[in-house]
Amino acid sequence: MATKYDSGFGFEAAITNKISSTGSQFSKGVQIGGLERDFVVQPTTGRSVIFEAKNWEPSEFNINRAHAQVELLRKTDKGIDNFVVIPKKPSFGLPDGVISIDDIPRVIANIKGAG
Repeated sequence: MATKYDSGFGFEAAITNKISSTGSQFSKGVQIGGLERDFVVQPTTGRSVIFEAKNWEPSEFNINRAHAQVELLRKTDKGIDNFVVIPKKPSFGLPDGVISIDDIPRVIANIKGAG
């Protein structure tokens, strides 16, 4: 897989396909807390999970930037699981809340299992 998609639209389409493959209900472009969220998934457990798409190269700078964003979102959205999604994992790993597109099915399965 490429480290970055040619466009944000292509990356969001790939995320849409990953979420759809889990059979979960989801919405795009939802306003929560005054912010528009890229993807809000509603597994049958009743808990929601938010995925913010960032078509960023997996550099240390961008990973730190994504982690700061997810920490802010988690403080704002108590009780909602927030994740920043990037195209590919870097070789040095990812902090909590930052995932690659390939991690989406696992995250959704964990949310479904936690209900």
